[in-house]
Amino acid sequence: MSAAPPPSLQRQKTFIIENASNLSLKIKMTILNMVMIEVGPHVAKDASTASKATIIDLDAVGAANEEVITNIYNHVRAHREQLNQPSSTGVRQGDDKS
Repeated sequence: MSAAPPPSLQRQKTFIIENASNLSLKIKMTILNMVMIEVGPHVAKDASTASKATIIDLDAVGAANEEVITNIYNHVRAHREQLNQPSSTGVRQGDDKS
């Protein structure tokens, strides 16, 4: 039996947005690097100097390369699944937000 196909592009983008606040800095940097390499810097902009946040325009990313959205979705989904796994040490893997 093969794995189920990923949800539609719009559902993937919604999932990414809904789970963005739960991502570690390491995962966020991985996603940003992937976007910059695969699509280019024109889809990312600084939110504000105070927050040091970067906003990625998922619509522009999807328009340039739909596979990048699916790759981001897979990273976010894997991170979420990892956070839902029980830990024998009392600390879930990926809980560090750094």
